[in-house]
Amino acid sequence: MNKQVVRHLDISDNPLLTKAFYSELNELLSDNTVALERIEIEGNNVGDLILHEMCTAMIEAKKIVYLNVSKNRITDVGARDIAILI
Repeated sequence: MNKQVVRHLDISDNPLLTKAFYSELNELLSDNTVALERIEIEGNNVGDLILHEMCTAMIEAKKIVYLNVSKNRITDVGARDIAILI
């Protein structure tokens, strides 16, 4: 996969993705050479901690324009991270 051309990543409905996967995803999110602009992780059983780490990575790179995190285990804590990201 060429990281410089992939703009949309949809990994929705994969609740068995591991913390290691999300760590690798966060590296991509914070990498300024990656063209990724849209992330969809709907229905992946993501909680506040993983979302916090993702939002931190996205804030660093400042390139994500679309994020779908619906149908996950996000509470008010995670919603605050999303608000900061926005």
